[in-house]
Amino acid sequence: MKKITLLLSFLFIVSIGFAQTIDIRNFKIDESSNKTFTMGDRFHYSFEIKGDYTYKTHGYRQIDLILYEGSVSSSNEINRIYWNREGDYQLKFDDYTKKEMWVTIYNRNITTIPGTKFILVVKYAGLTTQYVYTMGGENAKYHTIKYRGKTKDEANLSKCNNDSENSVGVNINISQKLTIGKIYNIDRGSGIGYRYYEVTSAQDTPQTSAPTTIGANNVGTSFYVDCSDVELADIEITNLRILRNGSSEIFNSNTNSTPTLSYNNSYEFIYTLKNNGGDAIDVTLSKFFSYNSSFDRYNDYFIADDEISSILPGGEATLRTYVNPDYGYIGNASVSNNQGYYFIFSIVYKNEDNSQSEYENRVGFIYSTNTASKSILTSYKLQGFDFSGNEVLSKEVMSKEEEQVIQSLPKGNYIIKANDETYKIKKD
Repeated sequence: MKKITLLLSFLFIVSIGFAQTIDIRNFKIDESSNKTFTMGDRFHYSFEIKGDYTYKTHGYRQIDLILYEGSVSSSNEINRIYWNREGDYQLKFDDYTKKEMWVTIYNRNITTIPGTKFILVVKYAGLTTQYVYTMGGENAKYHTIKYRGKTKDEANLSKCNNDSENSVGVNINISQKLTIGKIYNIDRGSGIGYRYYEVTSAQDTPQTSAPTTIGANNVGTSFYVDCSDVELADIEITNLRILRNGSSEIFNSNTNSTPTLSYNNSYEFIYTLKNNGGDAIDVTLSKFFSYNSSFDRYNDYFIADDEISSILPGGEATLRTYVNPDYGYIGNASVSNNQGYYFIFSIVYKNEDNSQSEYENRVGFIYSTNTASKSILTSYKLQGFDFSGNEVLSKEVMSKEEEQVIQSLPKGNYIIKANDETYKIKKD
C-alpha cells in the first residue's frame, strides 16, 4: 500500500511540472483604420507568443486561432487558422516572439472603423483564451499635408517652385508626429494610392473632421527638398535578375513574373543600380524578408548588405546577394509551402550636399518545399584588378563560390570581371 501511495504522488508531481498555459500578448490588427474589406480579401493581424506548445511535451501540436469582429459568435467569425495542424514545426518559444498572420475573409464585409473590436480566440490542449483589440484613434495625430506630386521629381519641382497645391487633413496612428517641412510618400486612404505630400502642420491629438484615419504603415519614405544648385543623386534598381544554382534565370524584373524559391537550392540576386542624378556616395543596399509588402525596418528580417563607394551621374553598378532557403525557413523567418512572401530592397546613399536619400523596391515570391531540379553548374573565370589595372585575382569558380572568393581579397577598391559581367566593389 505504501508503494502505491508513493507512485501516485510521483505522477501528481510530474503532471504539475508539465502544466500548460497559453501565453500570448500584444494582439493587434495590422490594417489601417477606415478601410473596407470584402469576401476574399486578406486580413492581417499579429501577436507575441511564449512557451512550449510541442507534441512531445503536451501531446498536442495544433493551436487554433479564430478571429471575430465585434463579439464571439458564428455569425461574426472572420475566419480561422489551424496553426501547425500537420506538425511541420516545433512550436517552442523561449521568449516572446512576434508572429504575423493573415486570414482570407469569408462571407462578410469588414470596415476597420476606429472603436471596432476584434477578438482572437486561441485554443490549445483543452485550454481557451481570448484577446481583444480595438481599432485606432487613441494614438492618432492630426496632420495637414500639401500635395506635391506623384513622383519624387514632381515633388521637388512643386516645392522649389512654391506651387499653390491643395492641402488636406489626415489622422495618422503613429508614435511621433511627422516632421513639418519634410516630404513623405503617403497613402492617405482615399483610394488613389501613394503620393508625395509636404507636412505643413501637426498636432498631438486627432480631429474628427479629418477625412481619413490611417496607420503608420501608410507612411513611406521621406526626404527634404534642396532647392540649391546641387543636383541630388537619384538611384533606382532598373533591373533585378534571380538565378537558380548559378545558371537558370527564374526571374527578371522586366518580365513582371512571380518567382518560386524552392528548398535545397541556391539563388543569386543580381541587381542593376542606375544613378539618374548627381553624385551618390556610400551607397548601401540592404535586403529584408517580409511577410507583407510594407517595409518595417525594425520587424522585417534582415538578410544582407551590399555596399559600393560611389555611383557617378548616369552611371550603373551591379551588386549581388545569395539566398539559400532551408526547409520551412528563409534566414530566421519561418515560411510555409506554396505561400507568398516578399523581399524588400532598401537603398540608402549620400548626396554631394551630405544629405541622405532612400529608395525602396520589393519583389513578391512563392516559397516551395519541393526541391527544384538543379541545373548543372559550370565554372567560369573570376578576375580582380586594382584601380591601377594590376591583376590581383584570377581563378576558375562556380557561381556560388564567387562571393566567397571575393570576400577573401584584402581591403581596397577593385574591378571584378566574372561571367561576362564587370562591376566595382569596395572592401572595408
